[in-house]
Amino acid sequence: QLEMAIEDAKRQVEQTRERATSRERAAQSKLLDLETQLSRNKTELNQLRRNKDDAERRYESRLQDLKDRLEQSESTNRSMQNYVQFLKSSYANVF
Repeated sequence: QLEMAIEDAKRQVEQTRERATSRERAAQSKLLDLETQLSRNKTELNQLRRNKDDAERRYESRLQDLKDRLEQSESTNRSMQNYVQFLKSSYANVF
């Protein structure tokens, strides 16, 4: 009877050990999956940051280009207005 109790205890210890090992493997697998997912997410985040930075640089460049063109257009407009004023005063002086 004592031997049967010892065998039963050994079986229970072995079963407990197998369950613990199985749980540990499952936890290791889950950990590996999470680390892989974290790595992918970090890579994606870095790519998104680069894309955002590129878009901001293009936006700033385009904005500066438009500002420069607007300034040039306003300068041309002022020159034309001055020329028209000159023509008006010239014609007024002639007639």
